[in-house]
Amino acid sequence: MRRRPLSLAVLSRSVLAGLFPAAGIALFFSALKLTSVAVATVIGAFQPALVLVVAGRFFGERVGWRVAVRTVVSVLRCCPDARGN
Repeated sequence: MRRRPLSLAVLSRSVLAGLFPAAGIALFFSALKLTSVAVATVIGAFQPALVLVVAGRFFGERVGWRVAVRTVVSVLRCCPDARGN
């Protein structure tokens, strides 16, 4: 594999890809000032479910019933408070 310097286009995409997770972490800690840790954690656990809905609606991806069931189970396992415990 030959080493080449990074182009400006690749470098700018990498910086943008790094900014989104950093913004997510910063917003999580900002949310902790406005709500409890439990509520912020539940909202964070729902992110995969929200991505599933967005992918199905906007990108035309088919979401099977098995994927939907696994998503619900994973959210419930991550958040005991969502089950009322």
